[in-house]
Amino acid sequence: ATAIWDAAVQEAKGNEKGKTISSVPWTIFSKHFWQAMNMNPETVPPLTIQCIKAAISVTGDILEFTSFSAFLKLFGPFRTGSDGPAFIQSVILLLKQPWFYGPMERDPSECIFNLIAQAVKKNPFMVRVSTKNGKFCLLTLNTHTVPQSIEHTLIDHVVYRGEGFLVYMLRQIRKKKLHCITSGPELLNRPYETLFMNSNTNLSVVL
Repeated sequence: ATAIWDAAVQEAKGNEKGKTISSVPWTIFSKHFWQAMNMNPETVPPLTIQCIKAAISVTGDILEFTSFSAFLKLFGPFRTGSDGPAFIQSVILLLKQPWFYGPMERDPSECIFNLIAQAVKKNPFMVRVSTKNGKFCLLTLNTHTVPQSIEHTLIDHVVYRGEGFLVYMLRQIRKKKLHCITSGPELLNRPYETLFMNSNTNLSVVL
């Protein structure tokens, strides 16, 4: 990961030696990124590019180092080379999950969760990324309180470091018998939903 960023910075700096750079153009970074992923930058599908830009939080055509660092920590373990395409697939598949809502503050997420709870009834859940500490956060219904309350459980990256968050979360869903909305207007609240509306992308994950 460091090599990817350093190569992009070196190209962006050009002859301006000694200049400190905390952001690089996506057009420069993406070339080194896709090459490290063992993928031809010229033939990467548009949907794949859009998904990775969304996951890394690229603003316009500029990528901040802090955004790339957060991406590495959140979606790790980071894999390149021959394992690169599988890593990219795992990121896209996570974005495609109807229960994943990406970066979101606490109050807006509770409004969405209430809609989910009304539709699902039993063991509703959703996952967001905390805007305070950048960790995955699982929202569930605490049925032991009166009235019932929404529980926010932060998930440290150490917990899923070996297998990746998606595989970890799918195991938790089966274990705890959690349920989410899989269709309906509520899904329009998902920031990634529009990416897949016109896509027939067929992705799978091995458990």
